[in-house]
Amino acid sequence: GGRSQGCASSMSKPHFQIPHRDLPFVGQITHVFRFLQWGRIVLGRMKTFLFFAHRIPAMLLRIPLAAPANCAAPFPALPPYVMSPISPNWTKPKAEPDTNPQPFLCGKNSLSIQQARNRMSSRRMIQTSGRHPEKRGVEIPLTRFPSKSICGGMPMTIIDAHAHIAPEDFIKEIRAGKFKPGLFIEKGPKWELLVTKTTILNKERTSSTPLPKETYDLELRLQHMKQMGVDKQILSIVPPMMYYTLDPGLNREIAAAANDVLAQLVKKMPDRFSCTATVPLQDPKAAAEELDRSVKKGHIGVEIGSNVAGKNLDDRGFDVFWEKVVSLDVPIFIHPNEVMGVEDRLKDYYLRNFIGNPLDTTIAAACLIFGGVFDRFPKIKILLAHMGGYTPWIRGRWQHGYGEREEPKVNKAAAPENYILKFYYDTIIHNADCFEFGVKTIGVDHVLYATDYPFDMGYLGAAKEIPGLSRLPAGDQEKILSTNVKKLYKI
Repeated sequence: GGRSQGCASSMSKPHFQIPHRDLPFVGQITHVFRFLQWGRIVLGRMKTFLFFAHRIPAMLLRIPLAAPANCAAPFPALPPYVMSPISPNWTKPKAEPDTNPQPFLCGKNSLSIQQARNRMSSRRMIQTSGRHPEKRGVEIPLTRFPSKSICGGMPMTIIDAHAHIAPEDFIKEIRAGKFKPGLFIEKGPKWELLVTKTTILNKERTSSTPLPKETYDLELRLQHMKQMGVDKQILSIVPPMMYYTLDPGLNREIAAAANDVLAQLVKKMPDRFSCTATVPLQDPKAAAEELDRSVKKGHIGVEIGSNVAGKNLDDRGFDVFWEKVVSLDVPIFIHPNEVMGVEDRLKDYYLRNFIGNPLDTTIAAACLIFGGVFDRFPKIKILLAHMGGYTPWIRGRWQHGYGEREEPKVNKAAAPENYILKFYYDTIIHNADCFEFGVKTIGVDHVLYATDYPFDMGYLGAAKEIPGLSRLPAGDQEKILSTNVKKLYKI
């Protein structure tokens, strides 16, 4: 009986409760394990404490009651009407509902305050797999605190390298009839119309450019910049206002008036705007003089058209202008204007813009290459609108043709591949795959963020949501949104 009772008594005790005086070695081991177990618990509690101690103050400090100026809100209010410089058709862009009035992170995937707290307490990291989640309609959640280059700390300055304006004070001068009869304003059904009567390739043409508020209203522009997450715009004149078909003397007056007004605007708001000059390029010597005057007033570059009243940019008469540009060390921004075919095969379906604009930019690029402009002026810096038109995609055909034909060599230009990376290209392509290809083939260091504000063929969405941008590493994204334009324009 005693044996069974002893067995029961010994079996009912847990092993770790055996007194150490009976089994001294086992007792010491037991204490060691207890110490390690308590240490693990203490370390776990400390880890939990540090987790919240690190994140809760940051969250409380970084959650704004309203989105800061450098942070893109959920973007419900795009410009009410946007326009195309050569089309009377106006469209109202679709707006996303404002379901997140207190954003924590930037952009479409913003978190509300409660969502941020819930995700922090769960301590879970949501990850997406695959290279192209946007193609499957997958929304990428942001579950960590934003990096310093997004909202916290010292945010990067997002700069729009391609934004147009019709300065309000300059428009007032036109309303007053200062430049009649070559340039004047008429009332249209909805907006005023900027009217010119010109001669292009020996054909009389009357042009009307609508002037909605977005082109000249400064408060509206600043509001839209905030919605797009744009900190600064490099302003260039509305392209139809280059006026290369007007009398050279008249256009010199127009360009000087526009440049002076732009320079005054930049002096008032240097943190929000920089500007590029417009010049009377139908008179290259006068254009060089006006550029020199404008740069002294604060302009950091020059906008020119893809042709000058039908004349290609490789014409030797422009060399005096290129020489001045190089001596001033300012970039040239080439934007399509008065494109070919608008009265012929491109007159329907808005093909004059869909095809004509990128085509004319491509012609300009080809003429600069094969015409030897880069050879005569190797330090020239040129930014092409709309990702260079067709240039990144047609370069292989140019290279092949150069090896097969003699015509591309008449000006002793080298093979075109030697010049492709002498251009800079903006981001306006509207397709993630094309954007990715463009960046890959021309190099991320030559791509600059742009909107073409305020026109409907531009990209007026959030800066950080450019189709295809999320496929690039964070460092490359920052180059496109900020670093590259700073380097090119020496901002």
